[in-house]
Amino acid sequence: MRSGSSLPRPATGNAIWANDESTFFVLDVQDQELFSRFRYRTLYSLGDSAMVDVYESHMLATSFTEEDKDSLWAAAGILGILTFSSINTGSPEKAWPLKAPESSDLEWLRLGTGKMALWDLVDPTRPESVFRGMFETFASMRMPVPAKGTNGVSVELVQLCGLNESSTPENNLYFTVAHGLSRLLEMPKDENSLGRVLMVSNQMHNEFASCLEKKDPVALLLLCLWYTRARKSKWWIDLRARYEVPAICAYLQRLGADAAIQALLPWSDIMIPV
Repeated sequence: MRSGSSLPRPATGNAIWANDESTFFVLDVQDQELFSRFRYRTLYSLGDSAMVDVYESHMLATSFTEEDKDSLWAAAGILGILTFSSINTGSPEKAWPLKAPESSDLEWLRLGTGKMALWDLVDPTRPESVFRGMFETFASMRMPVPAKGTNGVSVELVQLCGLNESSTPENNLYFTVAHGLSRLLEMPKDENSLGRVLMVSNQMHNEFASCLEKKDPVALLLLCLWYTRARKSKWWIDLRARYEVPAICAYLQRLGADAAIQALLPWSDIMIPV
C-alpha cells in the first residue's frame, strides 16, 4: 500500500479515498485482488449502508448458490476493510479512547464478529471456493488455544491478566486474547502472519468487547499490544493504529494505570501521524 495527497484525483481504480478527498491509499496485491475479483458481484461501490443491508439480508436467507457464498464473504471482507480504515481524525488527541465516546467507536470490532458468524454458512475453505488459496491463513486464524492454564503465555501477560493454572475462557475474560496475543508477539518482528493477527481480533468479542467499551485498562493494553504487530500485516490496520496506539497509551498514562500496565505501554512503537 502507498498513500498520496496530490490533487486532482488520479485516475486509479485500486484506491480508497479518505473523506477529505485529498488522500488516497492504493490497495496492496491481496486487497486489490479481492476488490477486482468481485467488482461486479458485490455492492462495495454503493457505500457502507448498502452493503450492510445486503449483508444482513443474506444472513437471513435460507439458501445460497456457491457464487453467492463467495460474494457474501467478499462483501463482508470489503465492508470490514472500509470500516476499519474509516477513522475520521487527524490527531491522536481526537481518537478513541481519548475523544468523547460515540456508538461507532468499536464498529470495526462488532463487524468482525459478525463476519465470523458467517463462517459456517459460507465456509471459505471449501474446495470450490475462490478463497481456497487462503487456506493456511484461515487455518492460523482458527487455531484453538489451550482449554486451561497458562502454557505459552508470557510472564508479563500472565500477571497482567491474572491468569493461573486453573484459568479458562469461562472464568477469565482475558484468557483467549492473552493466549492468542502471546503467540503473535513471540513471532519474529519481520514475520507478519495475517492469520495469527485475525485469530486474536476474532476473540475480542462478548465480555472482552464490553471491557473495551468501558475502557478497562487491561483490555485497552491488550488491544494496544495487538496493534503493534497487527499494523505490520495490513495497511488498513496501520491506518487506525497510527492514531489509536498513541491515544490508548496517553489515556492509560493520564488515567494513572498501575505500574504493571505502564511498564508494558509500547511507546517505542508509536509512529507520529503525518
